Amino acid sequence: MKRNAWILALAVGLVLVLAPSGAARAADTVVLRVVSVDLSVEPSVYAAEIERGKAILKKLGIDVTIFVWQGTFAGDDAGKIMVSLRWPSVAAFHAAESKTDADPEYQAWLKGLAKIRKVSSDKLYKQVLP
Repeated sequence: MKRNAWILALAVGLVLVLAPSGAARAADTVVLRVVSVDLSVEPSVYAAEIERGKAILKKLGIDVTIFVWQGTFAGDDAGKIMVSLRWPSVAAFHAAESKTDADPEYQAWLKGLAKIRKVSSDKLYKQVLP
């Protein structure tokens, strides 16, 4: 009986020590931003502009994965362009936001982007399951 209690206490102790706290898990949660846009140019022109933006982000040292999507089997969103931006953590998302807000080159690029697109939806998601 004492042996079982000791094993249980050891197991619970290991779980408490090794399991990350709720705050630590939240900080490590993957963040996904999905931006839906209406374009005044061909999707290929917009995709080229996104590539320019990726280069600026890379220069700033921002760790983000960006894809441009076009709805196919998407109901009312068929043909619509979506951009997905994935950051490895909440902290990385906030750091990227601070850097881009302060960078004149990025802000100029964003201003130019506004001339060829209208954002119809901008949503932020956090990963629930890895």
